[in-house]
Amino acid sequence: MLARPAFSTDLEQLLSYLDHAPADVDLVLDLKLMSDGIPGYVRLLEGLPHLTEWRSLSIVGGSFPLDLSHLTANNTYEIERLEWLRWQHEMAIGKGRFSRIPIFGDYTIQHAMYREPVKYPHVSASIRYTTPDYWIVYRGEWLGKKNGSGSSQYPAQAQLLVERKEYSGPKFSFGDAFIMQKALDGSEPGNPEQWLTAGINHHVTLTVLQLRNQWEAEKREALAVPAKAVILR
Repeated sequence: MLARPAFSTDLEQLLSYLDHAPADVDLVLDLKLMSDGIPGYVRLLEGLPHLTEWRSLSIVGGSFPLDLSHLTANNTYEIERLEWLRWQHEMAIGKGRFSRIPIFGDYTIQHAMYREPVKYPHVSASIRYTTPDYWIVYRGEWLGKKNGSGSSQYPAQAQLLVERKEYSGPKFSFGDAFIMQKALDGSEPGNPEQWLTAGINHHVTLTVLQLRNQWEAEKREALAVPAKAVILR
């Protein structure tokens, strides 16, 4: 829908129908599932009317897989954070072209398209952990597998994760403290909901810090005063 030629006209008509000015609207543009083939952030901004007038402007997208069924069990994977990598690349281009850069948003470690949960899911014991450019996924076996390791896979995966250089440390977030706790004591390994909560908490903390660091760097750049050349005669 966002890539349609008539999007700008439709948006104007919606504003008229609702009798709202852009300054009264918090506009969120949802790209849903990001892929290399879909129009990106710059393309959207090029066709967006009233760029500087919206009360707030956000663009959201996600690229985490629908599920982990395509990954072989008992393996570790690294999956690109495509929405973040494209944001970094395209906004670096857009800084010189657009008078406003939107707020970044994503779907954390979840798929961007909602799907009704199946009645009897085969949930694997898996940890999803966000790094600056990619997700680390520890893909375990089905929790209900006969003669399998069940929930005890979680502490084993956590032990591997905390030894990696990408692990942010137990003080970084609630999620990271949870991971370290389970790595040290697997007597209560946790369940899929708890591990998803920990992964989302870490993801949000990391992404907010990435955005803050980027904003602070741009602020320092804007405030920097070019040094004057001094000629000695």
